[in-house]
Amino acid sequence: LLAEAVADELIPLSEVAPIMGMQVLELLHDTMRVKAIPQRADVHDDAASDHLRKFCLAFHDTRAVVVELVFRLDTLRNMQLLRPYQRPILALESMQIYAPMAHALRVDGVREELEDLSFEVLFPSTYTNLSSWMRKKSVLHETVLQAVVAYLTAALNSDPTLMKLSGPNSIRVLARRKSLYSTMRKLISDGRGK
Repeated sequence: LLAEAVADELIPLSEVAPIMGMQVLELLHDTMRVKAIPQRADVHDDAASDHLRKFCLAFHDTRAVVVELVFRLDTLRNMQLLRPYQRPILALESMQIYAPMAHALRVDGVREELEDLSFEVLFPSTYTNLSSWMRKKSVLHETVLQAVVAYLTAALNSDPTLMKLSGPNSIRVLARRKSLYSTMRKLISDGRGK
């Protein structure tokens, strides 16, 4: 919120340090620089986006990157408040620059949501069709996932060598469904239709 207030010139940057301290001022300054990353490239092709991501992760405070990722996610969640022409621009930047940054920082929940929300804006009919198809399959998928988790957990916990290394009942198997965007990419890369 503070970064937005300073960006909108509601609070002068000079007033931040006396009230919040120098660390907050430095983080705020770096957050504002991260926010400006997309404007550093004329085109958002794969090469330019990759360069911007690497630059950002190498030269900016990780905390500032996380603040911008969360802000970007909040903006995408409230996309209806933006002007229609701003939505695809924000979604494309999020898809090409910010979602891969979230992946690099291992914030996969944020990455998946950034990708799915951007996917919905950039390819609305594909998103709607895939979402409908996935909803129809969700009960079956959930049943299969639970069965596989139970089977693997039992198999791993019954292995005596593994139990010596890890201790009894210390193994947990986690499962998740792929995000819509990830599912769409998989369908395209495998050349499968619905």
